Amino acid sequence: MILENAIHGARPLMAAQELLARQSAGEQVTIIDTRAPAQYEKAHVEGAVSIPHAKIRAAADTLDREDVIVTYCNKGVTGNAAQNILINKGFKHVYNLSGGMNEYTMVRKIHKK
Repeated sequence: MILENAIHGARPLMAAQELLARQSAGEQVTIIDTRAPAQYEKAHVEGAVSIPHAKIRAAADTLDREDVIVTYCNKGVTGNAAQNILINKGFKHVYNLSGGMNEYTMVRKIHKK
């Protein structure tokens, strides 16, 4: 499903490098960690809020539909599911973090050097 979205552009992806660049530039980005709270507590993308996938529908009403939103999980599958929920609820600028937390962690290490 993620590969199909990437190939056909049905659901936009954001690379970790782009997210880091946007954050460095001071751009407002709402980052949603869709994993279990224990995983979030262990490590998460800087600036992310924890909204587990099972709670994303209920939490959607607390989010601005015009904000740039990036969803993520460990690899991208659950982040993609959350992205689909938000898009189906009328959110305009929702991205799934390509490669999820795993990719972000690797890119962040390289970026810090």
